[in-house]
Amino acid sequence: GPTSQFNIYTLNIRSLANQLHHTALADLAITHNINLFALSETWVTPSTAFSELSEATPPEFSLISTLRPVSPTNQKKKLLEVALLF
Repeated sequence: GPTSQFNIYTLNIRSLANQLHHTALADLAITHNINLFALSETWVTPSTAFSELSEATPPEFSLISTLRPVSPTNQKKKLLEVALLF
């Protein structure tokens, strides 16, 4: 019978809200038939607006995002966030 593929793409996005980055995600999803994106350094914070996240999510994908714990000695870095788009 026919075989189906499940394509996973990992990416250090360095700002999911950046329009160039989320446009590139949508292009990748279409051109490479990506089923799941595993993203690091999304730079999504608790104050990121829902509209920004909606705009950054490729059509027909859902977004799950969470904050990764940061060491108390590493306060200079931005929040380290990870996300899945599926």
